[in-house]
Amino acid sequence: MKLWMALVLVGGLLLGVSSSAGAAPGAAELRGVERTQDGARFRFDEVSDSTWYYVWVNESGKAILKRWYKAEDCSCDGSECSIDYDHDFDDDKDYVVFVKTYSGRGHGPWSQAHEFDLSAPRLHWVDALQFVGTDAVVTALDAPDGMPSGLAISKGAGASAPIVEQGIGSSHTPLAGVRLCYEATGPDARIAELSLHQLSGTADDSTELVKDTTVRDSVQPECIDLLLDDPIDPTQGPVRLRVGLGLDGTDSVVLLSLAVLKGKPGAEYGKKVKICKVPPGNPSAAHTIFVAAPAVPAHLAKGSYLGDCR
Repeated sequence: MKLWMALVLVGGLLLGVSSSAGAAPGAAELRGVERTQDGARFRFDEVSDSTWYYVWVNESGKAILKRWYKAEDCSCDGSECSIDYDHDFDDDKDYVVFVKTYSGRGHGPWSQAHEFDLSAPRLHWVDALQFVGTDAVVTALDAPDGMPSGLAISKGAGASAPIVEQGIGSSHTPLAGVRLCYEATGPDARIAELSLHQLSGTADDSTELVKDTTVRDSVQPECIDLLLDDPIDPTQGPVRLRVGLGLDGTDSVVLLSLAVLKGKPGAEYGKKVKICKVPPGNPSAAHTIFVAAPAVPAHLAKGSYLGDCR
């Protein structure tokens, strides 16, 4: 069988297409879009035989990104890949992303169109966990490379419901909430309460901003979003996260990471609603977005639902 090679110019990149046996790679469907500090991260399926991925992003109908990425530059982990794109995304514009695969055997199909909305608050991960509590024993856990991997919270003498707290820093950017990731080491440990407080003087002179008494006892890593109805100004006083625990035996709760959700001046995040957007005919591409309240009925009528994707 004769083999031949053609050079094809696609998206400004000269790619070789061979006639050798084998099919072109399959589709790489989008898994999600996350806001980063400088733009967005696009997550999509890793296709084992794809050597390149072409990412196309439209902003209100106009292409802002059309670029080929080598597979080895896409942070692939055996299941999914991701690329970061620095751009000042506008909360008032519509965005759509597509991904196309390629190998020496030809071009794969385009992914389904994935609409996304980055008007949710930005996540800023806290560098170090510094939770303290008078009725709790706090033990730092080290990862294999020697870096801290979390704080194990166990009960002190005679205390089955210790409380630990951490300040979440000051900033001129409105505060929209926090994200806390944790795991329980066994069935006798749980998070019983989360709350945010803003101090106006001493520790006894504070305002409770939000409180969640949902019991969390996952023995697998899980993240919790504690959101404010409206962003607050952190310059008006230090803000602290308070975590109430339930510890009945020797099990403990491991706090893994903490992020601050920051809004923008003038952004009315409290008036936006979290929904799981389910693309018609493609439920596996469901993703969480925040939309203005008047737009919720239209999304629900198309199969989307309120809250996080399940």
